[in-house]
Amino acid sequence: VRHRWVVLAVFAVVSMVNQVAWITFAPIREAVQSAYDVSASSVDMLSLVFMLIYLPLTFPASFALNDRGLRTGVTLGASLTAL
Repeated sequence: VRHRWVVLAVFAVVSMVNQVAWITFAPIREAVQSAYDVSASSVDMLSLVFMLIYLPLTFPASFALNDRGLRTGVTLGASLTAL
């Protein structure tokens, strides 16, 4: 039973890291705009990519969690987040 709490804690940390990566560019939009000479909408698209990819990948992720188990699903998700 204790092992499940560890996997749940890892899942929570991976989810937090994923959300932090998603919102990273919001507070520094103006600095990114001037440093890379891009439009505000280009910087905002970096955040929107997460939302656009989230829905289609929910189904394979749910399948992996159901078919392979929480540990494998979390390991796969953490590995992909690290990329």
